Amino acid sequence: FARKRLTLEQFSTILHTEIGEELDFASPEVDIFWKDLVEYQWSRNINLTETSDYDVSLPYIICSEIPGLTGIERLEKLNDDIDEAEQTTDSSILDDTSSAPILYNKEDRICVNLQLTMAVVAQLATSDDNDDAYKIVPVMPQTTITGSMMTSLNRLIADKHITEFPE
Repeated sequence: FARKRLTLEQFSTILHTEIGEELDFASPEVDIFWKDLVEYQWSRNINLTETSDYDVSLPYIICSEIPGLTGIERLEKLNDDIDEAEQTTDSSILDDTSSAPILYNKEDRICVNLQLTMAVVAQLATSDDNDDAYKIVPVMPQTTITGSMMTSLNRLIADKHITEFPE
C-alpha cells in the first residue's frame, strides 16, 4: 500500500491539519517521518481487521488522479471500482462516493473521505487497472486536528494560566 500513498506535501494541499503546520516540508526527515506514520497506521488498520470478528470499515482519504477526466468522472470511476471490489470481496461499505465528503477537487485530482473495509481498500490499491489511479491514506489522529489548533489551545492555556485540569 505504501507506493500508493500521498506525500505529506500533497496531503497538506487537501487538508490543513496540525501535522502540516508543524513540519518543514524541505527537511528530508519529514518524508521519512510521514512514510513511517502512514505505514504505522496501515499496520494498525490491518491488525484491527485481522483480529476483529466482523467486517471493519475504517476511514480513508482516497485521491483519484486519472488523467483526462473531470472530478465528477473520477468520482464515478471510483464508485464503479468500489462496487466491483465489494462484489469480489463480499464486503460492503458504509459510504459511497455520492455521499462522500469531497476534500479536494481540482484539475489534477479529486480526494474524498470514505469508510471502507480493508478488503475493498486492498482491491483498489492493488488492481492492475488502477495502477497509479488512486492514492490512499488511512485517516490518522495526526491528520484530524485542524491546523493551528494546538497552537491556539496552548495560547489559551497560557492566557488563562491553566496549570492543571479537573479530574
